[in-house]
Amino acid sequence: IQSINNVSDVYDEYYSSIRKDIEDFKDESLLEVAGIFAFFQVVDNSNDEMMEKIQTAFNIEREIFWEAVRKLYKFELVDIYENEIARISDQVLATYLFYLTFFKEKLLKFSVLLDNFFPQFQYNFVDALNPVLSAFDSKEIIKILTPDVDRVWENYEVARDEKSLIQLMKLFGFFKQTEILIYAKYFIGKMAVESVDISTLDIPSNSNIHIPQDSILDLLSLFGNSDEQNSQKIAIDLLFEYLTKKPQELPQVFCLLTKTFGFQRDSYITKFITQSIVIDKLLEKVNEGKNELFAKLFFGVAEKYLDLQFDTSQMKKKEFTLYQFSPPTTPELFELRKKIWRGIFQLYQIDIFQKKVINLIHTYSNSFSKFTVSEIIKQDALEVLEFIEFLKDKFNPKDYYHCLIVQKYLDFLESHQIEFNNEIRERFVNETYEVSRILSDNLNEIKNCYLDGKEYEQFKQNQIKEYFANYNFKDYHDFFDKCHEIKAVTKEKNHYSSEFPSGRIAEVLFLTCENSDLYLDVLKDYLKRGDPFQINNFPFPLIEKLIKISGVEKAFELLNQFDFYSKRKWLFGFYNLLPEEKVTSDYLEKLYSLYQQSELDEIRQRFDFLLKYRHLDKNVVAQVTEIILSKINQQKNYPDPFDFLFNRYTQVNELLIELFTGKLDVLKRAYLSSPNIRVHSSNSKDIFIRILDADQNFIIEYIDWVYSQKQFSNSYYFQDNLDYTFLWQYENYQELITPVVEHIYQKEKELSSSISRNTILERIFFLQITEEEKFILEDRQNKLLKSLMENRYTDIDLMQLLLSVTTTFPYERRYQFINLFCKHNPNFEDFKKLPLEPYVKNYKELSSEDYILSSSKNIEATHKIVEYLKSLLPIFNRVELLDHKQYVEQKIKDFQKWIEDEKKEDFLRD
Repeated sequence: IQSINNVSDVYDEYYSSIRKDIEDFKDESLLEVAGIFAFFQVVDNSNDEMMEKIQTAFNIEREIFWEAVRKLYKFELVDIYENEIARISDQVLATYLFYLTFFKEKLLKFSVLLDNFFPQFQYNFVDALNPVLSAFDSKEIIKILTPDVDRVWENYEVARDEKSLIQLMKLFGFFKQTEILIYAKYFIGKMAVESVDISTLDIPSNSNIHIPQDSILDLLSLFGNSDEQNSQKIAIDLLFEYLTKKPQELPQVFCLLTKTFGFQRDSYITKFITQSIVIDKLLEKVNEGKNELFAKLFFGVAEKYLDLQFDTSQMKKKEFTLYQFSPPTTPELFELRKKIWRGIFQLYQIDIFQKKVINLIHTYSNSFSKFTVSEIIKQDALEVLEFIEFLKDKFNPKDYYHCLIVQKYLDFLESHQIEFNNEIRERFVNETYEVSRILSDNLNEIKNCYLDGKEYEQFKQNQIKEYFANYNFKDYHDFFDKCHEIKAVTKEKNHYSSEFPSGRIAEVLFLTCENSDLYLDVLKDYLKRGDPFQINNFPFPLIEKLIKISGVEKAFELLNQFDFYSKRKWLFGFYNLLPEEKVTSDYLEKLYSLYQQSELDEIRQRFDFLLKYRHLDKNVVAQVTEIILSKINQQKNYPDPFDFLFNRYTQVNELLIELFTGKLDVLKRAYLSSPNIRVHSSNSKDIFIRILDADQNFIIEYIDWVYSQKQFSNSYYFQDNLDYTFLWQYENYQELITPVVEHIYQKEKELSSSISRNTILERIFFLQITEEEKFILEDRQNKLLKSLMENRYTDIDLMQLLLSVTTTFPYERRYQFINLFCKHNPNFEDFKKLPLEPYVKNYKELSSEDYILSSSKNIEATHKIVEYLKSLLPIFNRVELLDHKQYVEQKIKDFQKWIEDEKKEDFLRD
């Protein structure tokens, strides 16, 4: 290896036979053409614009160029498709040929490429130059490039073509770093300072931050991977100067620092120096908290840099690859993280940043990594635990929020088997935290106790009973105050509201207030507060206990004693739990009134309880349904109020048709307004069939509703998910479906001057059954279609509709319908209006052949279409059908051309 002075010698040796073959031809243009191909990768002879540019730029005739291409093909240096498109056969070979032509032998001038093909082909420059610079003498190559780059640079400056200039800088930034920094300094220096209220600025939690291409920020991003530390430092200084003048672009600068300048898979090789420079520069700008803008930026960057797992992406050969990694545990990484933690904790001394510091610890405590990161967490703990220990005056065990954060952090350490002084856990406990601990689920607790879901639930109930065993009224009163504190922290400290355990509060009252008088007093105290913890979602046990203790009348009186936001939900709970023997017409009237007064989100979704009121009003379920329906058009964003009406496991569902006797229209309206019933297709079909059996006109009403939804619904994504297969299973299917076909036909004519494709009728003909059953039902479909065609073959609009349905059939099944039509109607103008080839539709509605085509434009699928069209040709072997034959033959040619074009595209893409 030592005998090889330059890597180019290796290439020369490896490709010596190819060089000899080229030189033996004694054709100077051959190597030049090879070099041109090495740059473009692919050249298309049918692309006149591209060929003219090549001819003009390199002063080579088109025929001579392609004659050289054919010679290169013989040497297997290029691949050729249909004698029209050629591409370089090997990327490593391309690198060598490009270097040989433009740099070593200098047969062609690089200036020709730069003057004629930049910036239009800027990605070709990147693909050609990067591997050459990596493989060969980069200093010599840069020496050759410099004069031409300087000249074009100056031309762009004179023309004030900022976009092209930045594109040039991005391409040749590897040897023009100083010039780029000077340009950025000049550009930023001219910017005006924007006046912004810094307190209103924030970094968005999502990662969808856009940095405009070819902007000054995009240009400075070049330095994220720079080997020159001094240049990196200056670039970061310029970024900060930019942010100072444009504070509203805080998210964009944050994005650059965390992605371009952030952790990469190979950052450990340079000992994380780039990330260390970023943190040093940020802390310098933060100026011990005096600069609020940069403090915000520091907190954002610090949180990202302290992640335990990172994502990075790479584009290679037109493929986007996402990588996940955890940085190797090196002394430099530990030093960097120590620096970040100390910078964070230093800012805790300033009141306005204390919340940020605490929240950052909380965020860190929820960190996840699929990699082994215990050593990193252990080293971080040295800083975090020291902060907790030595800031006793500001990190206060009397503060519930401080206790919560410390305990969550210790849980995090414990989950990673990191040891710590348990005295810290014991110290950071106060009464409010104890209540929070009892009420909340703890994953470590579940794991350490080896409990399943039911066992853990019993464990928590026993915990609650033991903790609240001797509570008196004042204790419960104080308990509610503590719950207020817990809820306030949950809501205001940027934590998820779902962390507040409302359900456990209901459990406390139900399980521990065993004394009847105490229970009533505590419940009154709670309701007087206005159900502040919204246990209205869990009130049934409380109401049941209330009725048991005080009786129906007094329970009803107590619930109506106070006015509070969720009162109606509690009252629905009362009517739900009212014993059947206590039901009266007065309660029923009050229940109707409650339904009428309530908003949809206040109404209990259950319907079964209404059955106990049925002896007073046999239409009670229909009446309630009608009240709910009257509210649907007036309110938005509500849960499906009929979810349990149509739930197959409810009593009302079993009695559905009986409950709506004489009120079937109400049931239909409820069905059509229930989003959940339409999503769960099997249950939807069952309900539909039961309504249809009661009234066969329902299918027509349903189709009208589908059309109205498609036409007027605000939802662009409306989908009719009903499986219509059951229609074909009726013995009187022709009597049932023929009016449906006619109705759809008339609707289509009303909506448009021409019959559309992808209609509801196509869904009706789509079968979702076994192959054995399909044979019978397809035969029924064929009979119905043929009957309609034989009786209405002159109605060309109807024929279009019917034959559009057949395009969803397998090819062998379609033939009979084209044949039947031509047998009865030889009119060529009518024939041209018929759909012959498939249409891109919902994937569920496609035959297997068409699905391949619609999803990926698969060439094989298009071949099948061609074969199908060819199979139709014998139909037209009659004098009166010659025009038909020519028409289909032209379609065959069109598809064959598409296949060839697609093959060409595939060749270009590979």
